Amino acid sequence: MSSIYDYATLVGFDYANVPGVMKIFPENTNMGVEALYFATSCWPFEERSFSKEKLPMIYSFNGKTTYFHSLIFLYNHQVYAIIMATRRPFASLLTTFLKQIKEQFMLSSIPEPNNAFTYVTSIISSWPRGAVESAVLTFPTSSLAINFDYSQFSYTQYNPKRYFLVEEAMRMWKALIIGDPILIICPTADIASKACFAAFSLISPLLFDDASILWLHESDSRYNEILSGTTQYKVVASPSEKLAKYCHQFKVVVHVPEIKKQSTDINIHEKTNKITTKVLKMILGELEMLLSIDPYSDFVERKFATDHFNMMIKEFGKGDGMTIEDYAKFENSETFKHWRRAQALRSNLRDALLSYVPSDNFTKRSQKELLQIMEGIESIKVKYWNDAHVMAVLKKHQSRVEKLIKSNKTETK
Repeated sequence: MSSIYDYATLVGFDYANVPGVMKIFPENTNMGVEALYFATSCWPFEERSFSKEKLPMIYSFNGKTTYFHSLIFLYNHQVYAIIMATRRPFASLLTTFLKQIKEQFMLSSIPEPNNAFTYVTSIISSWPRGAVESAVLTFPTSSLAINFDYSQFSYTQYNPKRYFLVEEAMRMWKALIIGDPILIICPTADIASKACFAAFSLISPLLFDDASILWLHESDSRYNEILSGTTQYKVVASPSEKLAKYCHQFKVVVHVPEIKKQSTDINIHEKTNKITTKVLKMILGELEMLLSIDPYSDFVERKFATDHFNMMIKEFGKGDGMTIEDYAKFENSETFKHWRRAQALRSNLRDALLSYVPSDNFTKRSQKELLQIMEGIESIKVKYWNDAHVMAVLKKHQSRVEKLIKSNKTETK
């Protein structure tokens, strides 16, 4: 797990709305290839437009692996932004921090940008670096005790009713589960990014882990990928109506012109959470059956959407709107694979390992599966390092799998 934030940067925008990095913290940080997406996504309005009255404003955008959370403001007729970069899904935490920074600035007048950035970095320099399960974080107006658990990853702080109709939200839930691409048309990045986070929240308690673009300009290289028909990006937000007109890979297209007032009349999260939980319980039951046959089934991503599972959903799956074809799509998504890996070391694994006698002695496993089993063995060792019985079984399995891997490499030379 990476840190709460990877780095922070101060940027100034030129007359063409192109960002230039003025300062970065920690110093000498290299943005790498993410700098390309940073440059084309940083401007929160349409590329040749500017809404001065919306500043200061908080919004988010992303590259391939990094989320950027930004506070953009005006100083002496020049536009600047303080941006925090992270590889973790801490949208609510970091935008709340930036919101407090914004409120502090608005108490009097916005400070000179370099001083503003120094103020921000003086606060976040006290935050822990590296992986943490909990921490007390200094914010501008208080200190907050944070547990980095489901509540920080689920995006449920974003109310879908402020962005979507109930019917749209339910269609989006299904699309997110089965991997059908979604397009959200929005005028500005603050609306677009929050609408995306609200969409991600629809599948909680799952963490959305597939590729997305929180804010897409036409100058972004990913724009042409999408025009060419790629289905890699499962959620895309953009001001471009061309995408809605010409890109038929998007199975759900919604327009979000503004953020609505808070609504409490219908709790969409309660409804979608119930359906998602039911779907996951159905799948977990099937994974338990596969585990009893093969303790490495989760590590090799053994398919669960089989005829046997189809019989189960016909009897017990009524009401979730999922077919066996839908489940087959779901098990190929990065979101599902992430969730499955998190379940791999569950309590029944020990009994499955101790009772496992591979009839083929691993000889029918592909090279890819053998490598996945080796990775799985290393993970299991960490959990059961003081369990002599399990460690003995793992040692035997590891020895056999290593020999097969070496043998396969020799044969392919």
